Amino acid sequence: MRKRRNRAPAEPDPDSTDEIRAAADDVADVLLADPLQRQRVVNVVYNHAAAALGQAAGVLPWMRDSLDYYGQHGGTENGAIVGVGVIVVCLIFEIRSHHWRGRSAPVALRLCGWIARVPLASAVLALALYSPDTPDL
Repeated sequence: MRKRRNRAPAEPDPDSTDEIRAAADDVADVLLADPLQRQRVVNVVYNHAAAALGQAAGVLPWMRDSLDYYGQHGGTENGAIVGVGVIVVCLIFEIRSHHWRGRSAPVALRLCGWIARVPLASAVLALALYSPDTPDL
């Protein structure tokens, strides 16, 4: 039986990590240089974080279960109608709380505005991912 030698894990080549980091910095510079593109990236991250909080809080599974239930018991159209109805209700709440996220608002109020986005982001994601199959028209 041969003895195993304890080896330290291989360290990455410093040159390759520097190249990867430089390439990542170049991509970030290109993506974030344009103000419109920067705002799009910020919006995607903002909504993704809200949907992730909805997943952790149970909003996304609840929405998925609602779509499944109404889709199975009332038909595909009912599942889609319930999903769109929930989105409309969440959108009304979102519109009412939109001014809470202004740059001049206190941090606590901005956080409340972001939390108000959670139901809408979760409902849109659930409808996009878990909507029942629609029949061919």
